[in-house]
Amino acid sequence: MTDFSIRDLERLTGIKAHTIRVWEQRYKLLVPTRTKTKIRIYQVEDLKKLLYVSVLSKNGFRPSYLASLSEREIQGHYDHLPDDESRLERRTGALLVSLYRGAAHEVEAILNDCFLQWPVETVIGSVVYPFLRRAGLLHKRQLGLEEQLMIPTLRRKLYWAIERLHPSQSKGKEILLLLPPMSTNECQLLYLHFELRRKGFVVHCLSSQASFRVIEELFTRYPIGAVFAALSRKGMLPMETLVSTLSLRYPAIFFQFVSEEGKKKSGKPPVERHFVSIDEALLFLENAATFP
Repeated sequence: MTDFSIRDLERLTGIKAHTIRVWEQRYKLLVPTRTKTKIRIYQVEDLKKLLYVSVLSKNGFRPSYLASLSEREIQGHYDHLPDDESRLERRTGALLVSLYRGAAHEVEAILNDCFLQWPVETVIGSVVYPFLRRAGLLHKRQLGLEEQLMIPTLRRKLYWAIERLHPSQSKGKEILLLLPPMSTNECQLLYLHFELRRKGFVVHCLSSQASFRVIEELFTRYPIGAVFAALSRKGMLPMETLVSTLSLRYPAIFFQFVSEEGKKKSGKPPVERHFVSIDEALLFLENAATFP
């Protein structure tokens, strides 16, 4: 069972830590356990309740009123919210709770139900993306067991969603993604793949372990205009060396590394390169109309 800090709850629910403390003190909304040093510790059921309250408070329910209700009464209000936006946010919350229960089968069932109810673009943009962002799977960090166990399921669903999009027709420059072995970075780039395809780009995927010869052959066959690769602290040098060499040989191609900080790493790089977070990469896509 996963323990959460108050900062974890802030990240997962979107409710500020200060607000959580106020609700605890005023309304006894949550009753966390504490360590010997008085640090608050929360459980999955606390996360679930706070996710309910987060959505309900956006729909006019006062936290003071919700604190007076039983869990069953809170869930009754939660389950009967009628609008699509609330229903989509509820699915994101359900994914988070199932993630930290270690219930991959629940995650798969929730996503299958979503794909039956809404278009693929809606599910990925309004359910999967918020889930990945809140769970930290779009930002490289130390992952817990539950998060690592969920990556194969998420990978399958992202590939399935990509295949549901209409085939892209070449309209000029195309994109190369250098996909790493199974890791959180793969979720980053697969989500990016979906967004690129949705915007009509032709996307080519190669393993980040592909040889220089193979990548160079792809450059000669297709009008590649941008390359997205993933950087992690481990094994960074071979990828940097590869892309440095490619950058020198193909200066017109726009290279971006999807990295944790979204900043240029320390030390003077051999060639100009761009280090972006997943959010900065998505901003690049918003400006795709000006892509050369």
